[in-house]
Amino acid sequence: MNIVPFGFRAERIRELNRTVYRPYIELELKTSAGGWIRVALLVDSGADYILLPRSACEAAGYNWEAGKEFKLGGISRKAECKIIVRHQEVMVRIGGNAFPVPVAFAEIEGVPQLLGREGVFNRFDVAFKQRSQTGEFLP
Repeated sequence: MNIVPFGFRAERIRELNRTVYRPYIELELKTSAGGWIRVALLVDSGADYILLPRSACEAAGYNWEAGKEFKLGGISRKAECKIIVRHQEVMVRIGGNAFPVPVAFAEIEGVPQLLGREGVFNRFDVAFKQRSQTGEFLP
């Protein structure tokens, strides 16, 4: 397995009138036809799963309806704040390292694209270097 670097992106928070820097990584999602598509994800150590919108599921050629349905919530544990997702095992490639991971494909489009821990963080040590706005996935 290879060391995989990632960087941070500046994102403006209008309500607070400030800029924050968030860690992003590009990975490849295997398509049902055997090819690969690139996806940029926020590296989120607080997220359980990779989270992508339904359109990413369909762009990769997977049947969204075939996934196991469940409700997923974030900081709010209230049922009315949860979204419907479909869970599927999908092959991903991070820096040349390919492996299967559970992906939660959201029914709605307005979800942040997240790289969560499940199936990924157990394969790497993850280093966040906030001051230099860099990071690494270390095998």
